[in-house]
Amino acid sequence: MTRLIADIGGTSVRLAHQHGDDDALCDPAVLACADFATVDDAFADYCAKHKLEIDMLCLAVAGPVTGPQVDITNNHWQFDAGKVAAAMNVRAYLLINDFTAQAMAHRDLLQQDRSLPTNHRQILRGGTPDHSTPLLVIGPGTGLGVAALVPAGDAVQVIEGEGGHVSYAPRNPAEEIILAHLAKKLGHVSAERIVSGPGLESIYHCQTGNHRPAPDIGALALAGDEAGLAAV
Repeated sequence: MTRLIADIGGTSVRLAHQHGDDDALCDPAVLACADFATVDDAFADYCAKHKLEIDMLCLAVAGPVTGPQVDITNNHWQFDAGKVAAAMNVRAYLLINDFTAQAMAHRDLLQQDRSLPTNHRQILRGGTPDHSTPLLVIGPGTGLGVAALVPAGDAVQVIEGEGGHVSYAPRNPAEEIILAHLAKKLGHVSAERIVSGPGLESIYHCQTGNHRPAPDIGALALAGDEAGLAAV
């Protein structure tokens, strides 16, 4: 069985294929969503490039999942996952929220006495892991994804959330200035308007008056630039 695995975000779609339950992911690729009118076009491009005939489609999407209809948050793609699967003539498809997938990928951290390899983590605050408590999985991208992994006896339960849409709460005068700056343009300012790639651009513009894309701001910060570091 050949699976096409897609992680669809607001800016990029990450693709790979797999040929068995325990097999490694093959030919990982990152495509810009803006380069394709539809998700079908992106899948067709990837499958043609790698000469794939797909049996199963696995989709993790940046947005709430309540049925087959998908409306990607911060993206122009809208599609029915069932119709996409039918057009690809696959036998089955799986559709889940992207941070539900992230949470499920970390379930071993709760079920076993283990932690992430040191090259996969940076400890922000020390402490003693308690495997009986929920694990919060959160990550910025084009938006801000949130999910919780909750112990349930010998199993775990994933609690989906759209936590990026909670109201942003400034903690100091500098953050209050950023909130006021964004509120003039947006009205309501959610957490993902700050903690995200577009949010980084907004912070940099507020602090410097200049517009730069998020990757450039990150590169400036890594190079020790004061304005880049202040924004990050």
